[in-house]
Amino acid sequence: MQLSTDPMTVTFSLAKCWNIEPHKLPSWSDPIHASSMFDLMAGGAIKMIWISATNPAVSFVNLEKMRRILGMPGLFVIAQDIFETETTQLADVVLPAAMWGEKTGCFTNVGKPERFAKSCP
Repeated sequence: MQLSTDPMTVTFSLAKCWNIEPHKLPSWSDPIHASSMFDLMAGGAIKMIWISATNPAVSFVNLEKMRRILGMPGLFVIAQDIFETETTQLADVVLPAAMWGEKTGCFTNVGKPERFAKSCP
């Protein structure tokens, strides 16, 4: 089976798999800021979030609001991190993550430089 990297092909395949119209997938909408996403969670429009390698329970401006949203019973939170954090403590599921020394691959940080690193033996 040949896998496609064409965005349109991937979108239509995903929509078919989920049995929904392609335009209902977020990729067809304009991107929204993370703080807007959390407002949508607070209102119940977003019912699940997968948080990877970040700790919004301490990094967002309004910490009380953020912690209240992440702790809402109607929101399913998946957190993926290399350490236990305030966010992983609020998560319904915590997934492990690999650090740079544990895997081979490309890494990009906020400043946008890319680096390739091989895993440690």
